[in-house]
Amino acid sequence: MATLSQDYQFVDMPGVEEVDRPFLIHPKEYNKNLVILIHGFTGSPSTLRHLAEYLAENDLDVEVVLLAGHGRTWAELKSATYHDWVKSVEEALIKNLPNYQNIYLVGYSMGANVAVNLAVKYPQIKGVVALGISIHLQQEKLA
Repeated sequence: MATLSQDYQFVDMPGVEEVDRPFLIHPKEYNKNLVILIHGFTGSPSTLRHLAEYLAENDLDVEVVLLAGHGRTWAELKSATYHDWVKSVEEALIKNLPNYQNIYLVGYSMGANVAVNLAVKYPQIKGVVALGISIHLQQEKLA
């Protein structure tokens, strides 16, 4: 079991309240497994804290990103686009690809859409968990 109180690493981001900052948990040295958690629309990393702790207690490294425009003002959220949100996660993914053998994306709501989008683009991703994904299938009867 990881001792989480000393394993949290919060990312300092000007203008973002401490509770909403992205964070990392590294429960063991030389871990080959990383889970990147992606919050939903108007959410923040704090909404995924319990899941992050559970994953870390099971010896997985965890990075919880903050999507562009989130965690600040409504005006900043309004100015961010879906492409900005994808880029927020993609930057974390690219940074971590050389360091991990297995990277998994877990997204909640709109974050699940971002996870699926990136999994199509990056075949190195070992798996995706989509929690409460919001989708609309075209020609549903064919599916």
